[in-house]
Amino acid sequence: MAQQNNRARQQRQMIVILVIIMLLIGGGLYVLLGGNTNKGRANNPPPAGSIGVPVANRNINIGERINVSMIRMAYKAAEKVPEDALLKPDQFLGHYATKPILAATHFKEENVSESNVEGGYSALASPGKRIVIVNAMTIPGAIGTLKVGDHIDLLAISANPDATDAAPSAPNLGGSQPGARPPRRGQPAGIAKIDNGVTASLVAEDAEVLRTPARGKDREFVVLQMSPQNAHVTTLMIAAGATMRVVFRPSTDDEKITTEKDLSITTRIPKLEPDPDKVAIIMGTKRTNTVPGSSQFSQAEKNPNYNPDNRTIRSQNYSDTAQAPVQIISRDYYPTQVYE
Repeated sequence: MAQQNNRARQQRQMIVILVIIMLLIGGGLYVLLGGNTNKGRANNPPPAGSIGVPVANRNINIGERINVSMIRMAYKAAEKVPEDALLKPDQFLGHYATKPILAATHFKEENVSESNVEGGYSALASPGKRIVIVNAMTIPGAIGTLKVGDHIDLLAISANPDATDAAPSAPNLGGSQPGARPPRRGQPAGIAKIDNGVTASLVAEDAEVLRTPARGKDREFVVLQMSPQNAHVTTLMIAAGATMRVVFRPSTDDEKITTEKDLSITTRIPKLEPDPDKVAIIMGTKRTNTVPGSSQFSQAEKNPNYNPDNRTIRSQNYSDTAQAPVQIISRDYYPTQVYE
């Protein structure tokens, strides 16, 4: 019995010794082969006449500061080196990525910040551009649809609180279509006005998405880059309570359909202008929205209490509407110009 136990113990010891020997042999081969590989690489210089082009060795996100660990060299023939490639490390090392830089792509001026700039959104802004931070709630559908790098147009949708409940008709875009009304004096092509009081204003073209709201806790804001004029107008329209809608456009299409106007020192939304095609009938404390030529309009004009003088009854309250003067006024609408 004792001899059997000794024999089993010796077998286990032999197995352990063999495993150790095999591990040592495998480690030696790994080091040997690895050393030969590295030596071969060191002795394998770049092809003659090639140029080293720095490229990203991983995806670099917007806002990341570029360091040595993010780059590697790719050797190319002189005729295959991209014209916009940055070849000197001091042209991008320590700079911030202003656009997503994909792995294996070269660095260029348009996707890195200028030198000696601090971090933050000011470091990401391209020369001649402005950064606008928009609450995602003002852009329905922003979460899950907008992606970093998208190029979009922004439409500001403003609703007239005095609009009637009637079904909306087709937008009045002017033009030469049959039956179309000519545009009002001073109304630009960038305004689409709906007869129920909704106004769609093109406030920004070719805005670039720099940050999108994530699904989860931090999902409040969309960061956009656009021209100074568009940035100021977009901010004003959001402050005025407009809801934004997004139109996607090709990334390479920078054609504009509107002409930007120079901004004066003071940028503001002008006063509301009267709409001659829409009126409100005031009878005492009751207000009814209608249009000229309607039955309500005709009845108001024939009412014995009709008062064409709009200045005399604004501060008066009448509990007895049967005795109250009747007033017809033009309804206001958002202006056709959003900056001066």
